[in-house]
Amino acid sequence: MESPEGTAQASGSDAGRHKKTDSQRAPPSCKQCRARKVRCDRSHPRCRACTRLQLHCSFGRHSSSPEPEISDSAELTQAGTKRKRVRHACKACRVVKARCSGQYPCDRCASRGWPCEDLGGPGEVGGMQQMNLGAGPGIATLLDDAVSAGHTTTPGTVASTLGPGMDITLDKATMRSYIDTYFESTNRSAVAILHKPTVLADWIAGRLDPTLLKAILATGRYRAEPHAHGQAMARLWMREIQQEILSHVARNNVTQLQIMVLLVKFRFVAADFAEAWNLLPLAARLVFTMRLNHEDESLDPVAQEARRRLVWAIYHLDRTFCGGISDLAVCPTERMHIRLPCDEQSFQRGGQSRAGFLVDDGPQDGVGMDMYAFHLRLYQIREHILSYTKRVRKTGDSPSTTYPEMQALQAELDRFEQRLPAELKLSPDRLVLMAHSTESAKYTGLHMHWMQCHCDLYRFCVPGLRESVSKDALAGTPPDFVDYCQRACLDMALRLCDFWAEIGRLNPEDTFGDGFLAISIYQVAQICRHLQDLLPTQGERCIESVKQKLTEALRLAEPLKDTLVGWRKCLKDAEKVIGSLGEGSIGRSSRASSVADEAVQGHMQSRHGLLRRVTRSQHATGGEIGESSSSRLDLYPREPGDDAARAMLDLANAGQVTAVVGTAVVEPAAVDDLVPWDPFDMQMNDYYNPELGELLASMTAGPDYQDDVVSSARFQ
Repeated sequence: MESPEGTAQASGSDAGRHKKTDSQRAPPSCKQCRARKVRCDRSHPRCRACTRLQLHCSFGRHSSSPEPEISDSAELTQAGTKRKRVRHACKACRVVKARCSGQYPCDRCASRGWPCEDLGGPGEVGGMQQMNLGAGPGIATLLDDAVSAGHTTTPGTVASTLGPGMDITLDKATMRSYIDTYFESTNRSAVAILHKPTVLADWIAGRLDPTLLKAILATGRYRAEPHAHGQAMARLWMREIQQEILSHVARNNVTQLQIMVLLVKFRFVAADFAEAWNLLPLAARLVFTMRLNHEDESLDPVAQEARRRLVWAIYHLDRTFCGGISDLAVCPTERMHIRLPCDEQSFQRGGQSRAGFLVDDGPQDGVGMDMYAFHLRLYQIREHILSYTKRVRKTGDSPSTTYPEMQALQAELDRFEQRLPAELKLSPDRLVLMAHSTESAKYTGLHMHWMQCHCDLYRFCVPGLRESVSKDALAGTPPDFVDYCQRACLDMALRLCDFWAEIGRLNPEDTFGDGFLAISIYQVAQICRHLQDLLPTQGERCIESVKQKLTEALRLAEPLKDTLVGWRKCLKDAEKVIGSLGEGSIGRSSRASSVADEAVQGHMQSRHGLLRRVTRSQHATGGEIGESSSSRLDLYPREPGDDAARAMLDLANAGQVTAVVGTAVVEPAAVDDLVPWDPFDMQMNDYYNPELGELLASMTAGPDYQDDVVSSARFQ
């Protein structure tokens, strides 16, 4: 029997035989393979596993440390490979157990327009406690209330409680930037309805109405952050404001009206035209209920001017929408008994207004008047022109019988231009000075609008346009009158092309124009297309030169696509029309129905927005370049890259948001019963009298429809 000592010696001897020296031991694996716990072939300067996965192998860096490097990246693992699962999903993705991209905002929330809230712990990458941006009621049902109950603000932020479900936690610097953006963007093409010093003082002191503050922030954010997530958040904030306003619609005060006007203007800019259309009469009714259309000398100058600007903002939107149809106007011109907006300097300093009135036969010296006031007077003339041309089209008689009225309207346009102050008249020198000023958009927009009014006055004798008279009426019109109208219309359209080309050469730094620029480009392109046989073959006004100038105009309008989503389709159609210039004659066919037949057909559908179908049977009408049958399937005004618009539509289709318009609630299940509709087309003057059987804005139709009048019969 062996002793314990003998056994121990034998074991030690065996261990000694199997023990390897340092030179015999295999070299260590690379750090990446050790971290991934996979076999490493230990080849230098880069192992095969790292080569296959395109990782940075530690062998190539000659590292002496056998331990793997620890990566703090939220997208990469410790071994350097891309994470298949993120460390922390956001709140919305975690509740429904959906894949989250991990960054803020995550791809899923951004594509759907949801507020993205990161729930990662403090100190971890991507785990900063994010602000609650005010999820709407539809989103609140999706998110976990238990998590949001423990939400706290981070240091350096302030929480503004804006009512139930309307919390916004933003730092003061961000809020101030949104407020500044609102005033800056508004003053470019119009006037601010709020007094900035008063708003800032009330905000700092905590006296500013929380809903009004949220409306200002939403408008500012929509302008300041034109990307998908920023605009989607602004839409959600405004939707909450809209629900708050409609739930307290009985309130009659100036603050309520200010919020409502901001809401309507936001809906209009964001291409929510159906909602803007139905909210506008509520604001107008409140104006007349409070008698804001009359001067109140008992108020201080700032309060008086702020109320005037509220009324004029509603009047402007009303003139934009009604398109010359008095039955649809909610702010009659004869009821405007207040002064026009005064200059911005007097308003900011609290000076007494010296502005004139809308209907004023006195000298138009412009002293104390903002340039926007001249826009309002021009809108009144435009209303007269559209009312006249639609009445001529409705009667079906020859336009030549109304020649005296046409002359009177032309004289009204001439008188407006003659009475402009010297500093506002159009000249090459003034254009150079104004193109780089803060009022460049107002100045150029004023003269662009004045020239467009001439086109609106004469285009009913241009066959093929929607606004032209019928084939029978044109056939009964003297050729000299038709030629006069066509050449007058074409001449002003070419002047607009020269105007845009000159502005393009000046290269203004500020955003040029507003939505009316897109409309005017489309109208001018259509006029040049249908009257291209009247253009010379050579010179500054030949077809190629006109095409280049219109292309330059499209370049000027390109920045508008960031915020004015409703005009993207218009610019796209204008681009198609411009591309078709010079491509030969235009095939035309007459309508299959008369005016009486059209009246029986009822309403026709358009390209944009949402509206319940009035009738299922629609005859194909349309035919201008840019219209296609597929456009009728668009239930929301958006382009392929418009993630913000798609986000809101996805919410509606998912049953998570209901659109409140007036007192009616459009449920997602009714989407199939909705057809595109767009009062924006009324700006393009496609808004016809219902007695003609045409919808508020008749734009879209089948591809088989061509233009009204046969080309060979145009001058016959």
